[in-house]
Amino acid sequence: MIALSVRSGALSELSIHYGSTARTTFISTLVVIVLIVVSVSGGYLLSSRAWASTLFFRGLAYANTQGDLDLAESNIIRAAGLGARDQYARALTNLNIVRMNRIVSQSGIPEQTLQAQFLQQADNATRNALIAYELRPHYYQNVAGLASVYEVLSVYKIGGAREEAEKRYQEAVVASPENPLIPFLMARMYASLGNTTKAQQNLESALTKKQDFPEAILFYSQIEASRGNIKNAALIAERALLYAPNDLGVLFQAGYLKYQSKSYDEARIILERARTFAPNYSNARYFLGLTYGELGERDRAIREFTDIEQLNPSNVDVKKILANLRAGLPALAGIR
Repeated sequence: MIALSVRSGALSELSIHYGSTARTTFISTLVVIVLIVVSVSGGYLLSSRAWASTLFFRGLAYANTQGDLDLAESNIIRAAGLGARDQYARALTNLNIVRMNRIVSQSGIPEQTLQAQFLQQADNATRNALIAYELRPHYYQNVAGLASVYEVLSVYKIGGAREEAEKRYQEAVVASPENPLIPFLMARMYASLGNTTKAQQNLESALTKKQDFPEAILFYSQIEASRGNIKNAALIAERALLYAPNDLGVLFQAGYLKYQSKSYDEARIILERARTFAPNYSNARYFLGLTYGELGERDRAIREFTDIEQLNPSNVDVKKILANLRAGLPALAGIR
C-alpha cells in the first residue's frame, strides 16, 4: 500500500535509516518486522471479527425471517469458529431449544427416533449454554440461558433438571438483582410445571421491579383466567393495555376476557381496535362477531363472520355460526 502511494505521488519518497552499527541495524530491522506482523495480524483479526458478526446476524435472519434453523445454525457455528463469543453460544442454545420443542411436537415418527433426536439436541443445548456461561459466568443472560435449558428438560421430566433450573435462576438473580426479566422467566418455568402459586409470586416480583411490563401483566392475567377468575383476569389484561395499547396479543387477550366476563361493550371497543390493526386476524374477529351477536347487532355479526369465512373457507364452525345467525338463532347454537 505504501509503495503504491509513493509511485502514485500520494506520498513523498520515504527513507528509513536503521543505524550506523550492526547492533542498532539489527534492532531497528527487528522492530520494523514486528510492527509489520502486528499490523497484518491486527487487520486479519478485525476482518475476522467483522466477518463473524456478518455470519452471526445472517444466521439470526435465517431463523427469524425464514424459520430455517439449519442455515441459521450453520452460519452461527461458522461465526463461533472465527472467535468464541458468549452471544454466539447463547444463540445456538436457543436454536437447540427450538429444535427440542419441534421434535416433541412431531407425529408419525417412532418414539425411539424422537427420543434420540431430543437427547442429541438436549446435549447440544447444554454444551452451548455451558460455553456461554464459562466465557462470562457472571453475566445474567448466560446464567439464565443455562437455566432455560434445564427448565425445558424439567418440563419433560428429566431427573434433577428442575432443581438445577431453580439453582441457576437464583444465580441469575444474584448476578442482576434488579432485572425484572429473571423472575418473569422463573414464573414461566413454574407455570409450565403446574405451580401457578409460585408463578404468580415471581410475576409479582417482576412487576415490583418494573410496573410497565405488559408481558408479565398479561401472563398474570392468563393464570387468573386458568383458575376461573375471569373478571379479575379481564381487569388485569386491561391494565396491560395501558402499557401496550397497540400490541395485538394484548388487545386480543383483553378483548377475549372482556367477552368471557360478559362485558360486551368493552369487548367490542377492544376487539374492533385489534381488527383495525390486523384485518386478517381471525381469532380477534371471531370473538368480535360473537360480541356483536350478544349485543343484538345481528347484521354486523353476519358481516363479520362472512369475512371470517373468506379467510377460513374450510372452517365448519364458522359456517354453522353463519347459518344460525341467518336463521335468527344464537350464534353458537348447537356448537357449545
